[in-house]
Amino acid sequence: MKMQNFKTMSCTKTKFATKDFAEFSLKKIAKTNTKVKPIRSYYCEECKCWHLTKNVDSKDYSKLIQENKTLKTTIIKLNEQIKLLEKTDTSQKIIAQLNKQLEEAKNRPSKADNVQARADERVIELKKQLKSKQRESKN
Repeated sequence: MKMQNFKTMSCTKTKFATKDFAEFSLKKIAKTNTKVKPIRSYYCEECKCWHLTKNVDSKDYSKLIQENKTLKTTIIKLNEQIKLLEKTDTSQKIIAQLNKQLEEAKNRPSKADNVQARADERVIELKKQLKSKQRESKN
């Protein structure tokens, strides 16, 4: 079964004798790298043949517009939910970081502890120096 493409004077578009031929050609063109691709076939009353077009059927157009509106609404709602989840997730991350810092702070000696330890070390050092001086003065 060969595809029949032929042109007549009444209609200048490529003609297909049957819908099957038109649909076959439509699928074949869809696989090519052409910029403009037809999206459907239609029957032409003028030449009594089938043609391909890139235009949406007017019957389907209103349905597509409604689907588009529904999709946009859905996308907006999903984006809002994502933002809420990101805030929740961010809050959870912040809380986890604060808890980690709190634990580190609990395990880290305070400045007062550090000052006391350095003071104790200094006292020990001074006592050693004092004993050393006392030994030197006895000799």
